[in-house]
Amino acid sequence: MPDSVVLNPSRVWAYVTQSSHVPLTSGMKGIGLERDGELVAGVLYDNINRHNAWAHIATHLPGLWVPLWFLRLCYAYPFEQCGVRRLSGYVRESNTPCVRLLERMGWQREAALKGAATDGGDVLIFVLWREQCRFLGGRDGWSRYTPA
Repeated sequence: MPDSVVLNPSRVWAYVTQSSHVPLTSGMKGIGLERDGELVAGVLYDNINRHNAWAHIATHLPGLWVPLWFLRLCYAYPFEQCGVRRLSGYVRESNTPCVRLLERMGWQREAALKGAATDGGDVLIFVLWREQCRFLGGRDGWSRYTPA
């Protein structure tokens, strides 16, 4: 069975919160990657305004084994459909796989909240600016899909 896109924010939220607690908000949007009937990756967007959206990313796939078309879709939604200039995200510094994943996708560390993590460590704030996103463009843009 081929991979498919899930645009149900509640279902994507249920998947993402298996990895990190993200409160469900009324304006939240979500994009998930379904493989063999199960979600294997998901991104939630909340607090979307003209300038910024917060992104919450989860995957059970190793490294960047998410298809390129799915990455393009996940970045096309906030940057092309919503028109934001930047994406923001936060992660515990001790979550090394997630920190590496964000850095490999081009996100940059913007700040550290000392001692703010649930484990007593630091929370890192990351940013990805539209003009620095290498996943925009190509044939897999947001126009192929109906917004969540």
